[in-house]
Amino acid sequence: RIRQMNDILKRVDPEVHRRLETNRVDPTFYSVRWITILFSQDFPLSAVVTMWDCFLADPGHPHPLSDYVCAAIAVALREELLQGDFTANMHSLQRLPPEMQDGV
Repeated sequence: RIRQMNDILKRVDPEVHRRLETNRVDPTFYSVRWITILFSQDFPLSAVVTMWDCFLADPGHPHPLSDYVCAAIAVALREELLQGDFTANMHSLQRLPPEMQDGV
């Protein structure tokens, strides 16, 4: 699943993908947490419940919706990720900004 999410990110934003690779930010460092807790620590409960409904309704072809959500988060953080080093990138990916949490 991590590889699938990474492939989606590479396809939709190759520059962000390349920057994360250059900074040696492995997708498992940030996406495993998102997937295992299904975003419940990163978004308000009302948004999480809506996301879970969508995940449960998703037939998962060609990729589960959660893979696209992970890639979308990285794309939404594009400017921060392109400017940051390893530490800054990890901070951005592990602590989503409040405006992103509110905008779901």
